[in-house]
This record gives sequence, structure tokens and C-alpha cells, in this order.
Amino acid sequence: MSDVREILKKRPLLFDGGMGTYYKAKPGQECEQANLLDPEGVLAVHGAYLEAGADAIKTNTFGLPRMAAAGNPLWEALTDDGWRLAAQAAAKTGAAVFADLGPAPDTESLPAAQFAALGAKNFLFETLSSDAGVAEAAKQIKEAVPDAFVLVSFAVLPDGYTREGRHCTQLVRSMTACGAVDAVGLNCV
Repeated sequence: MSDVREILKKRPLLFDGGMGTYYKAKPGQECEQANLLDPEGVLAVHGAYLEAGADAIKTNTFGLPRMAAAGNPLWEALTDDGWRLAAQAAAKTGAAVFADLGPAPDTESLPAAQFAALGAKNFLFETLSSDAGVAEAAKQIKEAVPDAFVLVSFAVLPDGYTREGRHCTQLVRSMTACGAVDAVGLNCV
């Protein structure tokens, strides 16, 4: 797998796009359920992004923090298979794999710890509108995986504020000050 820090020394890191946007799950089915129900479909999406030149792909696990918070009994199996499928796809090109964790305040650490146990080195907390619980989760990751690369991305409106009324500069400062986050960005602007 590619070393994200080495890539960033030379150029910007080119990520894949959104799994949920590309992979259309059956009505009433979460995209993440495809890790168990349609692994070939998930691999095809990863493969298309890698073929297009992605340096890094995200696991198909954006909704897992929310599922863990809701007590969905499948979240652990979905984490395992999401990691396995992304690692399998990335092995063909050497791309980096990021454990993808979407918004669910104070529950991000549950799947993050499982990803760390599976061998994840790169973590993405994305599409967040708040920093609640993120610094703590990032610190837990760094304790478990000292050389982990932790990227946090906030979703803001064109005026720079999240839907919770936090300005992106406040959020960037908060993540920088915590000392456990390697990079901060914006998505879904």
C-alpha cells in the first residue's frame, strides 16, 4: 500500500469519489450492506476509481458509526468486509486504503478501533458538521496505531458554516490543536 505521507510530499493525494453516489443500493438497503450482499459490485466500484487514477480509496463504510450507534448487529461484519474488499482492490495498484467513518457524534471510535485491529493505517472522518468526539477518536487511533494518518473533513455551506452553525476555521483550528489529526479538509461544499 502507498504511504500517504510520501505521496503528499510530492503532490496532492487523489481520492476516489463517493461509494454511495456511485454504487446504487437496492431501495431500503444501506450501501454498506453491499459489503456482505454484493461484494463483486463493491469491488467493481473500487476498481473503476483505481482505473481512473485514484491514489487512495475509502472503505465502503461511511454509515458505520451511525449503524454502530443504532446498535445494528451487522456493523462489525460490515466493517470487516468493507476493509477486506478495499484492501483486495487496492492490492492490484498499491493504492492507499482509508477506513471511512461518516458522521455520528461520539460513536466514530467504535468502528475506528475495529479498523485499527484489522491493520488500518489511514483513517478518514468525513462529511462532519461538528467536531464532537472526533479529537478523542483520533487520539484513540494514535494510541493504537502510532503511525496512523488521520484525515478529518467537514461539510460546509458556501458561507463556510456547517449545518450546526460552526465555521470551518473554528473546526480546522480545533482539529489542529488536538495534536492527533494529520490533515483537515472540506467536502460537500
